[in-house]
Amino acid sequence: MDSLSIELTWIDGLSQECLLATVKISALSPQSSAVQKCDLDTFCIRDLGELMASHSFDFNTKHSFTIDDRHGTTEPLTVVMHEANASGRVPLEVVFQLKDDIVGRYSSTVVVWAELGQLESFGKKLASLPKRGVGATCELNPESI
Repeated sequence: MDSLSIELTWIDGLSQECLLATVKISALSPQSSAVQKCDLDTFCIRDLGELMASHSFDFNTKHSFTIDDRHGTTEPLTVVMHEANASGRVPLEVVFQLKDDIVGRYSSTVVVWAELGQLESFGKKLASLPKRGVGATCELNPESI
């Protein structure tokens, strides 16, 4: 079963509106899996959540969102929401940009399938993730994690 999980592991205030945060993103499909920590601001988390929720209504268009750390401490991560199929299921391509000492930089793509209603619910929960504090988790298809 496919799953996507985003956990808030650290948060620190830059100002009252924009907070710096670290999230752990885990994606799992029958073919592959990957985990990556990302440093980003809470506006980025909210924007990704809102885009995912709105994709459930604008499902005939491909949407893409890239998390790119401006401070250079995190490798970029991209989420591509493809058009829904006739069954109302949407493939989410989660493209991890990873780095290790042996291979160097490489990318790993995990395709996670979700129903439109699940995607909308996940997006709404993700948009409010920073308000729930450190340790809060947002899961798409949680029964498979």
